[in-house]
Amino acid sequence: MKNIMQEHETPASSIQLAAAMAALGAYSGDNTEAEHTKEAKRLGGSEAYYRRRLVNALLGIIETEAMLSETAGQSVEEMFQAHRQALESAGAMRNNEILLELLRWRTLRIAGPLRQIAQDGVFIEVAK
Repeated sequence: MKNIMQEHETPASSIQLAAAMAALGAYSGDNTEAEHTKEAKRLGGSEAYYRRRLVNALLGIIETEAMLSETAGQSVEEMFQAHRQALESAGAMRNNEILLELLRWRTLRIAGPLRQIAQDGVFIEVAK
């Protein structure tokens, strides 16, 4: 598998993110600048905030796909190599600083929900 990440990659646009979501069957909008601008306004944030929401929506979709792929009965070595592929694609296997920053980032992402569960004894409130 070819690593296409570069050291200083330009962040994906809202259109690119929505196209990736559409390829996974998770986006059915028109995917135009006007649509994304309107949605950013509806959410009450900037376009950067909206883009962050799209990135995290895509991340959740991809994480679910990764979880589903790991239910297929592979060896420990196969799972290790699959997890390593994510690190390689993120450029983290080239540089220990990048690896540590990625692992720190991942840890901080899960710390919030775990802290809330531990403190409140409840899971995150589900939207109704």
